[in-house]
Amino acid sequence: MIKHKFAYSLGTNRIYKDGKSKETIVMYTGDANSALLLSLVKQGMDQDSHRRLQIVPMIVSIFDELDEGKLHLLHQKALNFTEIFPWPWHFFHVSAILGPISTLPENSSISGTENIPLYKNLLASVASNSARNELKRLLFDLLLWRIAKLCQVDKVMVSENVESLSNISFNALCFGRGSSLSDLTSVIDKREPEVAFIRPMREIYDKEVHFLNENEGSSQYILKSTSQNPIIFDDKPVYNGINHRATGIQTLTSDFLSSLQTGGFPATMTTILSVSQKVVPLNKDQDHKCLFCRIRNSPEKEKILAEPKCCLPCNNIFKEIKSDDDLALLLKIIRN
Repeated sequence: MIKHKFAYSLGTNRIYKDGKSKETIVMYTGDANSALLLSLVKQGMDQDSHRRLQIVPMIVSIFDELDEGKLHLLHQKALNFTEIFPWPWHFFHVSAILGPISTLPENSSISGTENIPLYKNLLASVASNSARNELKRLLFDLLLWRIAKLCQVDKVMVSENVESLSNISFNALCFGRGSSLSDLTSVIDKREPEVAFIRPMREIYDKEVHFLNENEGSSQYILKSTSQNPIIFDDKPVYNGINHRATGIQTLTSDFLSSLQTGGFPATMTTILSVSQKVVPLNKDQDHKCLFCRIRNSPEKEKILAEPKCCLPCNNIFKEIKSDDDLALLLKIIRN
C-alpha cells in the first residue's frame, strides 16, 4: 500500500508519460525520507518491463553539516552508496549557492565547501530564528533549481512527505506566502518554469517511512536523524553565539500540528494538504515572479518594495539581515 502511493503519485500525474523527458535528479540529503526515496526509485527501476519506473536518474546529494570533520564522515559514508545505486552522483554543500554554479564537482568531491564561512556568517547575521530557517529553505530550493539547469534536467524528485509538507504549508501562511500553497504542496511544483519539483512521497507519513526503512533495509542509507521540522538541519546548532534550534515559527507550527495529529485529530495533515492544493493565486502573470522564491508577485507592490524584483515576504527576510555586506552578497546571488 505504501509503495502504491509512490507509484500512484507518479502515474496519475503522467510525469513520465507522453514522450516526456526521463532524465531526473533524485535529491538525497541523508535523512530518513531521502533514504527511502532512493530505495523506492531503485525498486521501481528493477521491476519487470510493464511496471518499471522509466527514468534516467542522477543523484544530487546536498550536505548542510557545518563542522568540517563531521562533513567528511558523512561524505565518506555516502560514497559507499554509490555502488548500491549505480547512477551518476554529484555532491554539493548547501553553501555552494553563495558562489558560481558553473560546473559539476569532479572525482566525487563536494562542491561549495569553500563557501561554508560565508554561509555561517550569513545565517548568524539574521535577527530571528524564524527568518533564518526560512532563508535556509529558500537557499536550498534555489540551489536545486540552479543545479538542475546546469545539468539541463527539467525534473527534480524531492523527498517531502505528509508531515514535512503540512509544516511547510503552515509556515508559508505565517510568512505571507499563502498564494504559493498549491505550488509548495502539490506533487508537481512548477514555480520555476524550466524545472519541476516532483514529490512522489506526498501521501506517505513519517510512520510509513520508518516502517519501510526498518523492514526493507533502507535505514542503512540514513546519515542523520530526521526532525519533524525539515528546515532545521545542523546537528551542531550553536555557532557565532547563536542557538539555531531556538524556538521559531517553524518549531511552533510543527509542535502544534503534531499535537493535533496525536490528540484525536488523525486527519489533520491530510486535510491541510487537501486544502492547500486548492489555494492558487489570482495573479497568474508569469512575468512578475519573485527572483528568490519564485512565487507570483504583484506588479503594484513591486513599486513600493526595497528590492522590487522580490516579493514582500522575501523583502521582510532581507530586513532581518543585520550585516550590509551579507545582504549585498545574498542579493547578488539572487540576481545572478
